[in-house]
Amino acid sequence: MIPGIGGFPVIPRQSTPGSQTFSTAGTTSFTVPLYTTMTIEIWGGGGSGGNAYNGGSCAEGGQGGSYARFTVALNGLTEGTTETVFIGAGGQGAVGNDGGYGGNYSQFGDSITAPGGRGGNGQRVGGRSGGTYTPTNPRPAVFTQVYSETGAGGGVCNGSPGGNATYAGGGGGGKTNNSGTGGGPGGTSVYGGNGGPGTPTSTGFPAADSPAGGGGAGFWDSGGPSGAGGTGRIVISWT
Repeated sequence: MIPGIGGFPVIPRQSTPGSQTFSTAGTTSFTVPLYTTMTIEIWGGGGSGGNAYNGGSCAEGGQGGSYARFTVALNGLTEGTTETVFIGAGGQGAVGNDGGYGGNYSQFGDSITAPGGRGGNGQRVGGRSGGTYTPTNPRPAVFTQVYSETGAGGGVCNGSPGGNATYAGGGGGGKTNNSGTGGGPGGTSVYGGNGGPGTPTSTGFPAADSPAGGGGAGFWDSGGPSGAGGTGRIVISWT
């Protein structure tokens, strides 16, 4: 007999729990699985640190990228369709007496987004704002934001640590020009990336951790580019 006719019940398909992580900067796509519940977590890119330039000057660490978590309504997304995924890059390291570069935003489906962190102030130039995006198709009946956190701020000067966060990126450590090795430590994040330190290594100032850490401040005349920000990320999980 045909199922559902003559007494045989129709057995619905069962969703298979799973998750998918997107952590490379740029655009890709996500194919919607069969799901009962779905959660989307988004981190924007972290800002880079600014540069101190002459004796006694201070530079600021980059701000961590923001974080947001959304739930997806049952049947809000159709199985087998694709949604655009965009991962924001962290801000590139600053040179000269420049301020840091802002991290870029991340977005899912042109509907939900998390901003990038601001670049840290340099000695003579202010840090650049992080990237933001206003979705063109918010679909409030589909996506519900249940939590968000702004990225932690960067340390202001030598020995000044970056701020700490729980989900968003940690802030980058601060830096003073007239101290070759000293610098503030990067801030920490429990679930995001830690901020980069304002202390150089043999190869320069290290980049912040991903996702979303803020880069450490640098000093240009003796050290080179400041620390870059951590790349954003999107994690999608379903049951």
